[in-house]
Amino acid sequence: MIRGRTLVTGLAALVVGLAAGVGLVAAKASFETNSLIFVTHPNTLNGQVDSPKPKCMAKREVTVKKQRPGSDRRVAKRTTRRQGFWETALRHNFETGDAYYAAIAKRRIPAGLCVSGASL
Repeated sequence: MIRGRTLVTGLAALVVGLAAGVGLVAAKASFETNSLIFVTHPNTLNGQVDSPKPKCMAKREVTVKKQRPGSDRRVAKRTTRRQGFWETALRHNFETGDAYYAAIAKRRIPAGLCVSGASL
């Protein structure tokens, strides 16, 4: 009788262990994302999203913001091209002291998660 209980307990532990193992195998990877932003003309910002995972560069949502006291102002929103490049024209020329940055939203891909980032 004790032998039967030990077998049932052992099987239950095996099932729980397998379920936990499946959870570990199903965990997805996270991929680093970097952003660059630079000025090419008096009113144009260009940038690039870079990642070791090519799918994390294409079709990423980039929000360009101007730093200011209080909350920063969104000045543009773009989607990257296949190689991670994006471009936006502003309605005014840059002035000395203006500071802009590009914020990248996170994105899920089949292999895992492309993390969010910013070019600060």
